[in-house]
Amino acid sequence: ATGVSGSPEGGTLRLSTIGEDIPMVEVMEEEEKEVTKEERAEEASERPMTALSELGSFHKLILAQAIKEYKGGKTEIGLFHGKGSATMKNGDSYNGEFAHGLFHGKGRYLWAKTGVVYDGEWNMCKIQGKGRYDWPDGSWYEGGVLNGLRDGYGIFCRASQIAFCLYEGHFKKGKRHGEGKLYYTENKDSYYDGGWKDGMRHGKGTIKYNSGNVYKGSWIS
Repeated sequence: ATGVSGSPEGGTLRLSTIGEDIPMVEVMEEEEKEVTKEERAEEASERPMTALSELGSFHKLILAQAIKEYKGGKTEIGLFHGKGSATMKNGDSYNGEFAHGLFHGKGRYLWAKTGVVYDGEWNMCKIQGKGRYDWPDGSWYEGGVLNGLRDGYGIFCRASQIAFCLYEGHFKKGKRHGEGKLYYTENKDSYYDGGWKDGMRHGKGTIKYNSGNVYKGSWIS
C-alpha cells in the first residue's frame, strides 16, 4: 500500500477480522488510506510555529520599537532586563524573562491574531530549548523546540473534535523524524510505532489498524 506517509517495503500482515475471500493487497490499501488520511490531517493541523523565529536576527533596538508597552526591569542604559511583560504594537504579548533588551530565559508569548500560546524557553529572541504550544481548539505540543519548530523529543496531541491523533517521539525541523509512535484513536487501538523520516513512515515499524490487522516490516518514504 502506498501513501504520503511511506509505503510498506516488506514484512508480514496478520489478518484477524478479514475473510479469506478478500485479497490481502486490497485490505491493506483500504486500511492504509484511513491512517494516511489521519497523518495528512495531523500535518495540516500544525499551525505555523515560526512567527517569532525571525526575531533572532532582530537588533535589540528593533525589538524595542516593536513593543508598545513594557513593565519590568531594565539595565542602567534602559534595556529590558530581568522579569517583565510587554505588549506588542500588533496586539501580541510576552510575559517572562529578558536579557539586554531581548526575550531570553523563560517566557510566555500570546499571538493575538490566532490565540496560539507558547510557554517555555527562549534564547536571544529565538524559541529554543523546551516548551509548550497550545492552540485555541485544544491541540497542544510539549517538548523540544528549535527556532520555533518542534525539534528533539516531544509529544503532539491534536484535539479530538478535529480528528484525534497523538504522537510521542522525535522531531526534526518540525516534522516527525527518528523513532516515534503515532496513535490514530483516543483508545490507542490503532497506531504506528517505528521509524520516521521528514514526517513520513520510514524504516522498520509496526502498524495496527482499527480492524485489528497488524503489519510488521519496513517502510520507504
